[in-house]
Amino acid sequence: MKKDGEYKVTLVAGGAGFIGSHLCERLIKEGYNVLCVDNLYTGSMENIRHLLPHSEFTFKEHDTT
Repeated sequence: MKKDGEYKVTLVAGGAGFIGSHLCERLIKEGYNVLCVDNLYTGSMENIRHLLPHSEFTFKEHDTT
C-alpha cells in the first residue's frame, strides 16, 4: 500500500498482451500508476479495455524498436 505522499509509477512494455495485461491489473491493485506501452502487433486492446477507465492506468500505442 502507498504511504502518504508516496507515488509509485511503473512502465509495462507489451502491456496489451496476455501476460502484460495481467501484470497491469496486478500493479494497479497494488497501488501503482501504470503506463502501458504496446504496438498491438501481438497484443490486443481487448486485453486492456477494462483497465482504460482507471485513473491509475495510461495506454500509449508505440513501437519501442
